[in-house]
Amino acid sequence: MQITPDPRGATSEPASVWDGAEVLVVGGRVIDGQQVFTDEVRPTAVAYSPDTDTWRSIARPPTVRAINSLAAWTGREMLVIGGDNPNGSLLASGGIAYDPSADRWRTLASPPIGFVSARSPSAWTGTELLVWPSDGGGSSMRIAPMAYNPTTDTWRGIADGPAHPAAAPLWTDGRLIVFFKGAAMVYDESTDAWITEWDGGQAEFSGTALDTPSGVVIVGSWSADVGGAIYTPPT
Repeated sequence: MQITPDPRGATSEPASVWDGAEVLVVGGRVIDGQQVFTDEVRPTAVAYSPDTDTWRSIARPPTVRAINSLAAWTGREMLVIGGDNPNGSLLASGGIAYDPSADRWRTLASPPIGFVSARSPSAWTGTELLVWPSDGGGSSMRIAPMAYNPTTDTWRGIADGPAHPAAAPLWTDGRLIVFFKGAAMVYDESTDAWITEWDGGQAEFSGTALDTPSGVVIVGSWSADVGGAIYTPPT
């Protein structure tokens, strides 16, 4: 079914997360009355309740300059980082965080290198947001992964791992699992090291990694002979 309209007007490519009670929605591209994209970014934020199909306004963000921003929920705050400039010129940097319990925003430190958007593979570990930034060029080559700690508002580089994850990284049971080409790699946060725990040969996977009772499943492959993979982490 459809939901009631965003009270701010027609909007595309906003940042959004589920906080356990509501969908928090920030920014987005303004769509004009003729259903045409504009270069204007909505400077406001709203919350949507699926239980009541209602919207409400929340505190105005200190700055919203981008669309397609990377959004993550930490269990306490919504993180909104980077994104695309709506005119398509360059990627934006910087970030903001929203605390729904206090209805308050704060600004975040910018990544020290690279650009981050909704296309950046990322995973929340419970303490840090692990992100693969891009170089901002037309090739959108990803650079070494980084970790953002919202408690200290700091970024740090982490060990070089898969440069081009085949699916969004998956944090499960205290482990970050990344499918890279034909392998499953695991990041050990305590030692800042990557371990290749499963090698699937020459097949290259491409899809969404899903945590299931049978293991971590990725459906999608560049090979007609392989439909994907199932990786069962050691117990």
